[in-house]
Amino acid sequence: VRGDVSSARSGRDRWVVPRRSIRDDRLLIVRDAMVHSVSVTVDFTMRGTLPKLWLPDRSWAVLETPLREGDLVIVDPSRTLRDGMEVRAIDARASLSAGSGDE
Repeated sequence: VRGDVSSARSGRDRWVVPRRSIRDDRLLIVRDAMVHSVSVTVDFTMRGTLPKLWLPDRSWAVLETPLREGDLVIVDPSRTLRDGMEVRAIDARASLSAGSGDE
């Protein structure tokens, strides 16, 4: 998930993630089919829908910490996921459209 947000406070692009994806100031991301836990700092939070991100969330965290281009955020981090685990990422759009019955 990636969203670009510009703030009058900083004048630069930021990464936006669902608040539910952050646990103990860490994000789980997928890089090269492997889970990585990264420490993040939240600059501010916001509420509302972000339809371009294809997620039904209404609560978002705007990160001070940049992520790498191509990082895939694990939206619902499970306690069973650990650093170094191999995973197969599923695009949020594909996951949401499969459950909508719009086929």
